[in-house]
Amino acid sequence: ATAQEARIEVRADQVLHSIPQYLTGACIEDVNHEIYGGIYSQMVFGESFQEPPISTIKGFKAYGGRWWSCGGELFFSGAAGDKLVSDLAPFENGEVGIEVFVPDCHCSNAGLIVRVNTPGMGKDNFDGYEIAINAEEQTVRLGRHRHDWELIQDTPCEVPIGQWVPLVVQLDGRAIEIAVNSKTILRYEDGDAALLAGTIGLRQFQSEARYRNFWIKTGGQTRRLPLNSDSDDPREVSGMWRTVQTGEAIQSRGLVRCACRY
Repeated sequence: ATAQEARIEVRADQVLHSIPQYLTGACIEDVNHEIYGGIYSQMVFGESFQEPPISTIKGFKAYGGRWWSCGGELFFSGAAGDKLVSDLAPFENGEVGIEVFVPDCHCSNAGLIVRVNTPGMGKDNFDGYEIAINAEEQTVRLGRHRHDWELIQDTPCEVPIGQWVPLVVQLDGRAIEIAVNSKTILRYEDGDAALLAGTIGLRQFQSEARYRNFWIKTGGQTRRLPLNSDSDDPREVSGMWRTVQTGEAIQSRGLVRCACRY
């Protein structure tokens, strides 16, 4: 049968009903977060400024997740593979160390990233090496990232549960040496595939793991990297926004209201 034609007639000059001021609607369209984050219509996530700001750690930049410090310890919440990258200039050789708290046997990936370059949002969006301890399988993992993921080696390693575990990485040319709990676990020569310089950071898969005593040794000098929240940063905004500031304009925290006419 032939479909009948449908006709819709709109008479904009006739008001049939009034809409309460508290009524709002949202288009259920697959545009990600379009109806999430509050009772606001057609709002991209973060547009309402209701989400908490991304906490900043002095001397570091977060690529995903929320990182904050309390009592000298660094905590995390977010998605698997979120990163915290140091502002340190790229370097070639040296040592990097940190203590990782392993809460239980389900902690399967937490640790350092070294020789980091061109980081961005996304779990594999960077160049660098990943060194992660795995309490579930009792191994330490060495992997390479070139904006992708390449497993180099999982090495058996005793990973204590419910305590702080020192993780140290020594970088010497194309060689990488890893020590866990003061015991050398692996020395690997990366040959022609080696990444030879970059900065350092953390890459997190388990929210329960936390960190303290971050340090770096280059040129024979050891430098501590305090993991302190930059709570006095006046640029804090909603987590899905970034600050642009010119001149002497100063942001003040408060409720932002916007009225739009169509």
